[in-house]
Formats: sequence, C-alpha cells, structure tokens
Amino acid sequence: MRQALVTGGGSGIGRELARELARQGFRTWICGRREKALKETAGGFREMHCLPADLCEREQLGRLARNLAAEGPLDLLVHNAGVFEAAPLLSQDEDRLRRMLRLNLEAPLLLTRELYGQGLLERGARIVNILSVAAETVFPGCSVYGASKAGLRMAMQCLREELREEGISVCNVLPGATRTPAWGEEGERLGERIMDPEELAKSLCAILLQPQGIVPEELVLRPPLGDLDG
Repeated sequence: MRQALVTGGGSGIGRELARELARQGFRTWICGRREKALKETAGGFREMHCLPADLCEREQLGRLARNLAAEGPLDLLVHNAGVFEAAPLLSQDEDRLRRMLRLNLEAPLLLTRELYGQGLLERGARIVNILSVAAETVFPGCSVYGASKAGLRMAMQCLREELREEGISVCNVLPGATRTPAWGEEGERLGERIMDPEELAKSLCAILLQPQGIVPEELVLRPPLGDLDG
C-alpha cells in the first residue's frame, strides 16, 4: 500500500488532501497540534492514522520521524502545516513573527532532513510543498508570511536539484485564496472569489498522482476571478 504523510492535517487544505489521498488508496498519516481535529479528519477512513505533534518543537518533530521509521518508506510527503497572520511588518508581534517563520519555513526543512535520514524518502518518492501565491505576489500585511513561503519555495527548488539524481521529486504548489479556517466568516462571504479546499485537493491529486514518467514541479492554482485585492 502506498504511504503518505500530510502535515497540518487537522483542517483546511491538509484535511481535504489527506481524505482524498485515503480515497485514492494511500495509507495516510496526518500530523498536527490538535489531536481532536486530526481524529475528525480521520473519521471513517480505516487507513488514516493520527500523529499529534507541534512541528515548531524540535523534539516532537524528531519523534514524529522516528515513529514513522517503523512504517516503511513514504511515497508522498506533503508539507502543508503553516500559520497565516496578516499584519504590517512594523507592528507584527515578535513571538507570532518567529512562530510563523519556524512553522512555515524551518519545520518543513528540518522534517524533510529527518525523514530522509530515517530512510523514509527513497527513489520514486514525491515531496509536495503547499505554499501560497504570496510567495511571488505582494500583498500588504503579508511581509512575514510571504517571506516564509518564498523562502521555502527557493529552498525546495534547490533541494529538487540535489535529489534529482536519486529519483526523488519536489513540487511546489502555490494556491490562491482558499476557504480555510484562517479566513473565518469572511471566507463564506467571498463566494467564488475564493477556492473550495475539497475541490483544490481533488485537482491537486489528479495532477500529483501522475506516473513516474511525468514530474510536476510547480503548480499555481487560483480562483477564476484571480487574486483578491490587497
């Protein structure tokens, strides 16, 4: 059975991706800080398993990798966990700024290194990074968030070349506005100006689960009406 790990699987894009992968026959592991939310994601899926972990905590991140080591190699690693808090740079709370950088940028790099070191990423594996159009488009209030996503994008582009000869592929996904809990009630009000996470997950899986002879490396997906105004 093919195996996948989806970080941030308790809600939003991560939840819908995990469910779609399970429907596609993957044994799917999901991690996140909130065990209750993970269990809600996994409800009704026999081959979905919860691994509560705060990826900002180095010890918990390492333990996650060690626990997975006993389960065999991953076919798909999806870095989805992240935090979005819009605020002008000069008034950004320092603790929140640091957490955004740690979770959005540092954690995926460290987790990838840990999983590779445990032998869980072998030839044929695919690493998928859920970024944002904010990695390449300027939105007021998104300086730290955009920097974290742009940084991960560049790091993973470099990793792609480092792993190419080993047969491990890396795909960066840049979604536009998507209806997740971060948008709150405004997400419902925006209607077709914002993407549905379940539809996004189905589209992503249709593209990502291609035969090994086809390697998607960067995907940009937006609502039909384009980006929201800054």
